[in-house]
Amino acid sequence: MIQRIQTLYIAGAILFSSLLLYGKIVDFVGADSTSFEIRYNGLFEVTANTAIKTEPFTALTILLVLLPVLSLITLLLFKRRKLQLRTAILSLLLFLGSVVLLAYYILFVITKYDATVIFGIKIIFPVISAILMCLGFRGILKDELLVRSYDRLR
Repeated sequence: MIQRIQTLYIAGAILFSSLLLYGKIVDFVGADSTSFEIRYNGLFEVTANTAIKTEPFTALTILLVLLPVLSLITLLLFKRRKLQLRTAILSLLLFLGSVVLLAYYILFVITKYDATVIFGIKIIFPVISAILMCLGFRGILKDELLVRSYDRLR
């Protein structure tokens, strides 16, 4: 299992998607110098080292918790390549959906709270995870085509 390159790609996607569950993803500074941050479970207003939840982002929370779990399931399905291909595609689509949803919530906070965005490094983690999952999908597909070609030779 570990000798296959797609295992490393999917493990990287699991790592990057798991890192989104810790800490802040995006920072904001409001018009009246209030600080906001988007975490995996909502929007928080930060005042004097205390974070108060102002907006729950339920869809983002469900998606960001589901992504590492589904990627881990994809990794563990190495003996059933056809099912692994399907879960890899589903993971890839959910990673792209998380990028779109995160962009929506950033625009939501900008318009509602008249805030400016301070991007951090974590904002590119869903994109990196999607790229890694796409590379993993390609590796799984190559394995499946190689096995099929051996079946034709018999």
